[in-house]
Amino acid sequence: MLIKSVQESDYSRAGRTDKGVSALGNVISLKVRSENNDNANEMNYIKILNGILPDDIRILQKAEVHDDFNARYHCFSRHYKYFFMKNNLNIELMQEAAL
Repeated sequence: MLIKSVQESDYSRAGRTDKGVSALGNVISLKVRSENNDNANEMNYIKILNGILPDDIRILQKAEVHDDFNARYHCFSRHYKYFFMKNNLNIELMQEAAL
């Protein structure tokens, strides 16, 4: 068990996505159980979590942060990029409205 409870994990996230919207490079933070203070013998959290997450969600890297770190409130920038299927959309009208 990597965490004792959701409350004790101090989980936070930098952003959210609406239904049907994908995110790339989102940041979360949570406190996980540690075997010891020796990083060489630490559990492979990325491999463990990717083994239980759905195929369309992957953890790419981890980093140790200070105890009061909050992924949402310590975020210093966000970048959004939207892609639309062209289908029957009036792209010219959309570009004009975006100005």
